[in-house]
Amino acid sequence: MRIEIASYDHPEATALIDALQRVYAARYGEGDATPTDPAEFRPPRGLFLLGYLDGRAVASGGWRAFSSAEPGYRDGDAERM
Repeated sequence: MRIEIASYDHPEATALIDALQRVYAARYGEGDATPTDPAEFRPPRGLFLLGYLDGRAVASGGWRAFSSAEPGYRDGDAERM
């Protein structure tokens, strides 16, 4: 598998995220309704990755940082694994 940095709103990322939403809807009755800003997954506060197998995007994942009220700690969130 080849892993590449991509934008959250890259067409191949969008296709994988949409497919995941369909899985969520089938499994839980609805997709994830949490609004997501693609800018949150851009460096330096985030990153989004696509995994390619035989030239086709088959996996995605990302992280984004959040501010924490605790000094010395930084919160993060892994998404679309």
